[in-house]
Amino acid sequence: MNLNDPFGRLARRDEKEYQALCEVLKRDGVDNTAAVQHVEATVRNRVLMSIGVVLAATLLLAILLPKWKVIVFAISIFVVFWMVKVLVSSKRHLQRYIENELSE
Repeated sequence: MNLNDPFGRLARRDEKEYQALCEVLKRDGVDNTAAVQHVEATVRNRVLMSIGVVLAATLLLAILLPKWKVIVFAISIFVVFWMVKVLVSSKRHLQRYIENELSE
C-alpha cells in the first residue's frame, strides 16, 4: 500500500495516460528511438514557448492592470507549474515507451 496513493487512483490515471500515448505513437508510426526523441524535443519546445507566452502576457497584464497584479501572478504561477508537470509527465511516459515498446 502506497501512502501517497492509498487507493491507486493516481497509478490508474497514470497508466491510462501512458496507454493513450502509446496508441497515438503507434498510430502515427513512431517506431524507433530517434522518432520518440524528436517527439520529446517537440513537446519540450512547445511547452517552453508556451511558458514564454504566459510570462509575456503576465508582464503585460501586470502593467495594464496594476490592481490585479497579485491575482495575475498567482494564476500565471499555477499555469507555469501545470505546464512543467505536463512536460515532466510526457518525458517520463516517452522514456517508458522507449523501454517497454521499442526494446522488444
